[in-house]
Amino acid sequence: MTTVKCPTKVAILMAAYNGEFFIADQIDSIINQDCNDWTLYIRDDGSKDKTTVIIDKYVKLYPNIIRITDIKTNGGLTENFLSLLKTVHSRYYMFADQDDIWDKNKVSLSLSEIESINSTFIGPILIGSHYLACDHQMQPICPSFWNTHFGYEKMLNYNISAVQCAMAGADMIFNDALKQLIFTLPSNRLYYDHWVLLVALKHKAYVGVIPKMLRRYRQHESNVIGANIGKHNTRKQINRFFADYGLLQEIEFGSLIKYLYYRIKAIIMVKTAKKI
Repeated sequence: MTTVKCPTKVAILMAAYNGEFFIADQIDSIINQDCNDWTLYIRDDGSKDKTTVIIDKYVKLYPNIIRITDIKTNGGLTENFLSLLKTVHSRYYMFADQDDIWDKNKVSLSLSEIESINSTFIGPILIGSHYLACDHQMQPICPSFWNTHFGYEKMLNYNISAVQCAMAGADMIFNDALKQLIFTLPSNRLYYDHWVLLVALKHKAYVGVIPKMLRRYRQHESNVIGANIGKHNTRKQINRFFADYGLLQEIEFGSLIKYLYYRIKAIIMVKTAKKI
């Protein structure tokens, strides 16, 4: 597919699939940002509901909302996001889930932070923020993701982040220098945001944090990925454990002993994370 050049500073990349119940709320929250220096690119992955009808209504009304179409569908979440990233060329990139709601200043704060770093740092840059986990009606489930999972500052090193992804895709903003390092993904078992973070850390990018919750993350039964709040299926957890270890061998992480050490260390850090 031909590369699309983004006319604004920020390209917001939204992967859509069967999102008819919530996608309009998310698009509205982006439209209502206090910063207008963005273009929203949406790619549908073969929805079987009215998602594309909703998207096309917005495309007709707003020139800075563009639907990316191609012949490939049903490739999954990671392929959907990476297809957008391959297609769009911009100075800065943000990922958007279809069922969140962004705070009004999410783009402006993220853009201000990365531009400040970019003024003195030459090279790949990745900035993350936080989210508030909510139920399907946008009522908070817990006071802070940091409280229930981990603190960014302690988690943001290569070894810990390899075993516990410390930055969600929808909380990221990164520059084109980092994008050039991202492709190709070594295995389809790894989610796109985990790979972006690992690439940034492995290549000594500037990785920073905005200590604010800038989006509400809607948890519902149709989530492709959840926040892992609640009970776990032990068998699935064990299977995922070995799958993750196998994947890390593809990127030359190290021995099983090393993997176990950092898994245990990450679990301890999660359990002792401070409240915000």
